[in-house]
Amino acid sequence: MLIVGKNLDGLVRRYDICPTSLVDQFSLKLKIDSQIRRMKPIRNQVVQTVAYGPGMKASLLFDDLTEVGPNIEIDPGGKLLACSDATFKIPAGYFGLIQTKGTLARLFVSCTCNDGQVEPGYSGKITLEVINQSNYKVVLPVGSEVAQLFLFKCSGDVHSLYAGKYQGAESPTLPVF
Repeated sequence: MLIVGKNLDGLVRRYDICPTSLVDQFSLKLKIDSQIRRMKPIRNQVVQTVAYGPGMKASLLFDDLTEVGPNIEIDPGGKLLACSDATFKIPAGYFGLIQTKGTLARLFVSCTCNDGQVEPGYSGKITLEVINQSNYKVVLPVGSEVAQLFLFKCSGDVHSLYAGKYQGAESPTLPVF
């Protein structure tokens, strides 16, 4: 069941999920932070499934963490890791799904690469995989609303809370192999 309206507002207040200013009627607003990691524009780099595991270094694929502002510029075809400017705490029994805001989607900018789930027990900033699929340079003001987080009530008991490798993120997280 999707949590909306007064129920969403009450849930956010009860569990201190995020600042109440981020509550919308159907979702929680995700605003983009000023910390980014651009994907390196290396041509002919091969990431084989064999290398997609222990020993692979994400630093070969991404630039160092950079503080930008007041805008984030993304060239056509550009890819970067960004994150929400707020920390989110997903309570037990709830599950989050991220969706790009419609205005950006209509510009062919995506904020998730199908890694749009936030599991019960996760706490930290939410990493966004931002891709400009348009033919134009896109400029995103730091702090602008770029995505939405929808919260759903889990249908059964959640026996273990998220305690994975991205827990407690304070900046965009690199893939951990």
